[in-house]
Amino acid sequence: MTSLKILKREFVYSILLFVVWEMFIMTTFVGNLYILGAFIGLALITTWIIASYHVHSYKPLSKYSDLIANFRIRDKLFSNIVSPILLYSALTWFLYVHNEMILEQLTIVAGVATFFLLFAQIRASYSHQFKIVKSTRIVFKLVDLIAFYALVASVSMTGLSDLLTFIITSLIAFLLLLHQLVIHRQYSQHALIVFILSFGTMLLTGFYLLPLNYFIYPFMQSIIFYLLISWWGVKLDGYNNISDYLPPLLFALMSFIILVSF
Repeated sequence: MTSLKILKREFVYSILLFVVWEMFIMTTFVGNLYILGAFIGLALITTWIIASYHVHSYKPLSKYSDLIANFRIRDKLFSNIVSPILLYSALTWFLYVHNEMILEQLTIVAGVATFFLLFAQIRASYSHQFKIVKSTRIVFKLVDLIAFYALVASVSMTGLSDLLTFIITSLIAFLLLLHQLVIHRQYSQHALIVFILSFGTMLLTGFYLLPLNYFIYPFMQSIIFYLLISWWGVKLDGYNNISDYLPPLLFALMSFIILVSF
């Protein structure tokens, strides 16, 4: 991982994002200023994406070679462009829908920390063009999990009918599960079967959990989503022992117990 000293640009952008989100929640009830605040944040994220690509897209293959590795945009489209925009859009919508001050501040702090990790991982990814390292899987798993919860919780708060809520949240699950496949470059028949089974699991649990309130439903769906993508990660890392699948399951059970205790 790149040293913190080298990540000064990413740290500055993360702090600027903190300021933008703070301004956004202050202008939520002031006319249409919140729309301007949302677009300022999107422009900030886009600026970092363009600047990062411009600086790091051309790298020597090694310090002993004059050959340059050219990173094409399409090779990094989902990981370096779609992921930051997806995460920003999900968290911004979440901040707009939820107006509790403590929750907003916790969301902003968690969002800024996640973006710093994402920025650092994207920058580091230019150094390993031809492979997907374990840290990449962990960071993008975290990004998709946060985006999933923020989107599903926001949809649940909009007052839509149960049918529309089920359709939209199922679409969110479909797209984010597909995003995980693309991020990890899994295009085999086995990966497709796992994807279909995972999406089917999300459909079944979403259907049965839908009558629950707007707090429990997204939380439970997020636990299941976490469990599925974590087991994917274990499989992708080459572990086949049953014991390797237990930590995500235990964490999911712990989260469920905490939820039930409330």
